[in-house]
Amino acid sequence: MNPTPINLSSLKKVYSKEVQQVTLEKVIDMIRLEKLSANVQELRGIKDDEKIRKYKRKFFPAFFPTLLLGTKKNTLDNNSQPTGIVQFDIDKKDNLDLDFALLRQEIEKLPEVIYAFTSPSEGLKFGLLTDFKRAVDEENQTLKDRYKQAYQLTSNYVVDSVAMDFKLDNSVGHLKYSCLQSSDPRVYFNPNCKKFAVDSRCVSLPVKQNSYTPNTLDQANIVELLAYIPKHLNYNERLPINGAVLAELNHSGIALLEGHWATGDRVKLSKDLRDLLKRVGQGNFNNNIGTLINEAKRHGYKHVTGKKRSSLKPQTSDHQLEPLLSAVEAEAKLKEIVQQFFTDKVSRFINFSAGAGKTYTLIKSLEVLNPTAKILYLVKTHELAAEITKTFDSVRADRLNQPTFKEAALSKSKMIHVKERSELCENPVVKQKYNVADKKTAIPIPADQCAKDCQYYAKCAYTAQFNTIFQGIRVMMGANQQKALKFHGILANL
Repeated sequence: MNPTPINLSSLKKVYSKEVQQVTLEKVIDMIRLEKLSANVQELRGIKDDEKIRKYKRKFFPAFFPTLLLGTKKNTLDNNSQPTGIVQFDIDKKDNLDLDFALLRQEIEKLPEVIYAFTSPSEGLKFGLLTDFKRAVDEENQTLKDRYKQAYQLTSNYVVDSVAMDFKLDNSVGHLKYSCLQSSDPRVYFNPNCKKFAVDSRCVSLPVKQNSYTPNTLDQANIVELLAYIPKHLNYNERLPINGAVLAELNHSGIALLEGHWATGDRVKLSKDLRDLLKRVGQGNFNNNIGTLINEAKRHGYKHVTGKKRSSLKPQTSDHQLEPLLSAVEAEAKLKEIVQQFFTDKVSRFINFSAGAGKTYTLIKSLEVLNPTAKILYLVKTHELAAEITKTFDSVRADRLNQPTFKEAALSKSKMIHVKERSELCENPVVKQKYNVADKKTAIPIPADQCAKDCQYYAKCAYTAQFNTIFQGIRVMMGANQQKALKFHGILANL
């Protein structure tokens, strides 16, 4: 009885945006027919790592041994299904003294190995068939977490079963892994292999909370550290650096990293960073600022503190600084950057000196927007929010003194400072119980309980901020905006 064919997704090129469905047997046939023989030989003659990466992206198709994606787009979605295959790579550059021919013989003896072939870079790629599958209504993050467990269990089995020492490339141990096709007339294929039982041992993990507290480094410090790090690192080399920056700067780190890395696929870079930010927020990625500092030190950065600073000597540099701008020129350039953002909606990191007028210039740009614009302005403190709102009102007041502006005033954007419950709560019982009179003590009652149990809820000043239909600019403290917006059901409207 012939086994059921295994369907998976393939790519015409490594970073193709669309995928095709193909059977594993078809992929194996393509490898056996050696259609990529000339490309493989040419690739093996290239010695520069960056040139090797570019050549692979340009000439080699790939497949997802672990996944059948649920859409034609190269994206993991809720309809994507694992194939049950766990993929492994053993790179030649990491195992220079290894007898790959003997290792391959040992690997092919394992009853769960479904295929094995020589990689384009003369290493070994192989897959084990397991019973790993997606549970009903299983979320993507849970599926990916369980696959990591499946990879670890399966790799332990491989290492324990093969009587040779070798180093696995564990960077392939994630669910959505694309594997380059190769050229190997001796490719091993066993569609009747046994299944390695792992699914019942891969359990759903509780959602972690991000316990990392950012340090005092600001964006300027991180820009300085990044300047020492090469721009052409590959995905796995960039990953811990990206995680460190995003843990420190949150959303604002995305634009900074997009501006630093040199890559041919800007869309993929942007998506990777946003996916990683979610993992950082969930506590599923542990790199902190120390990772970035240590990597910068590897490339020449020297952190000088204390008395050593007094003995620093100037050093020559071939770095060409941009010419200084006048105050008028700087304001014009900042206005241009802000306007570009409202035009193309692409995130930007703006690094201007303190006191250069960034906030004032931004507010002047916001003040001329029409009232249909929906802007969420996030700040660190309520004091800063109040200051920004006051500045906005001041700019608007100056404009109202212009006769030509009075008639147009109603067609311009407005700004509201969304204040916290501690300041606006009108319930005397709550204020007395939690000592909210000084407007500094937070109210620990959960928002949903506040809505259900408070007799003042219908006319609550805090709630009224959200119930009012408001077209314009909301200024909120960044630490609490997500909870407040979800509670009041307006997140989709901003």
